[in-house]
Amino acid sequence: MAAHQTVEKALDGKGLVYSSATAGITTITAPNTTLSMKDLEDLINVAKATSHELVFTAGALKLRPWNSAL
Repeated sequence: MAAHQTVEKALDGKGLVYSSATAGITTITAPNTTLSMKDLEDLINVAKATSHELVFTAGALKLRPWNSAL
């Protein structure tokens, strides 16, 4: 999925640790979600550009396709 690769490339560029274990979802686990406002804004912009959304669940940040049940 091209959009998923774009999200991962952005996270790699920021040096963030993430998991792609679930198809279509990129997860930054709770111990790795200490982000600056600039990093968070960048992730929001990447999510918008790739039709993804950011969801916080139990301290983890998930980037998943917009309006997804994933």
